[in-house]
Amino acid sequence: MYRIVFVFFFLIHSLSSSNAQQRIIKAEALMDIDYFFDVARRVHPNLYSKVSRIQMEQKIAAFKSQLSPSIDVDDFSKGMRKLVNQLGDGHTNVLLSNRLREEYLKGNKRLPFHIRIKENHLFISESTDQHLKIGDQILSLNGIDAEALMGLASYPYADVRANAIKLLEKYFSYYFFIEYGLSDSIDVKYLHGEKMEHVCIPLVSGAPNTGERKYRYSKVAPHSGLLEMNSFAGLKEKKFKSFLDSIWGTFSQEGVDTLFVDLRSNGGGNSYFAELLLAYLVSARKPIKSYKSAIYSYKLF
Repeated sequence: MYRIVFVFFFLIHSLSSSNAQQRIIKAEALMDIDYFFDVARRVHPNLYSKVSRIQMEQKIAAFKSQLSPSIDVDDFSKGMRKLVNQLGDGHTNVLLSNRLREEYLKGNKRLPFHIRIKENHLFISESTDQHLKIGDQILSLNGIDAEALMGLASYPYADVRANAIKLLEKYFSYYFFIEYGLSDSIDVKYLHGEKMEHVCIPLVSGAPNTGERKYRYSKVAPHSGLLEMNSFAGLKEKKFKSFLDSIWGTFSQEGVDTLFVDLRSNGGGNSYFAELLLAYLVSARKPIKSYKSAIYSYKLF
């Protein structure tokens, strides 16, 4: 008899926006804000599960009070993103403006390193630059200190801060660009051991490598296997089913009777693949259920 142990699990998806113009007036912005939260209150089953309605309305009022008579669409989308993320709901979010995303991709520039965050400190986890070594602690980037850089965690949408931190680690170069922009180089102050260093290094070209393996299996004990599912997004059905068939076929051969399913780093994705995995876990070999979901969206700009 097989035992299945789940280590943590949640799925996310999203709602919202795109932009058609570069600036909007304050009256339009106020209408957009009110419409967004009016729809959210009507369709969300528990919008205030993480923050009270009174607290959220205070945050909304504070955001409105900071709006200028004429508002840049990019800045508005960033402000709305941060505001809505304070709901603490990974299923409800505002997409950043199309122009920002397109500019980042078109620029084809990214930071030459990846980061790891531990106790609100930033460390190099991977680097293509000769100066920065794994484990070096970042003190500042372009004069922006580490405490301010941790503020970028307000951009990823997630149910808990720990998941926002994981997403910030994964997409740090993108969120840094969104908040501060990128040129051709970056000024880095860091600690190498106990020695403070300062270097200006060039950015690199090409799509960022997030270092993510969406799924993998390993045998971790004589009768136990570990299935790591880091994402349900962007999977290919034929390839994923082939992967599941191959590992399920090894259980009896290798005497595996306990399977640990680790989803602690899973940021969500297509629910079909979660259902497909669950079907394998109960030996159905087909999705347990299918359903259509309604996504309420409103073009903010």
